[in-house]
Amino acid sequence: MNIARIRYQAGVGTQTEVIEAENDLTRAEGNRVTAILDYNRALANLQRAVSARASR
Repeated sequence: MNIARIRYQAGVGTQTEVIEAENDLTRAEGNRVTAILDYNRALANLQRAVSARASR
């Protein structure tokens, strides 16, 4: 995003490129949050499975 903004300020990039870069960053941040959530859910499922097996 910074590169797109610098290019725009230098007059060699477009405002559309800046907006697209911001959208890409927002999407990447959302994907990161989703990945962390998926990881935590999988970890909780694993912990439950191990705990259930240990209590048999």
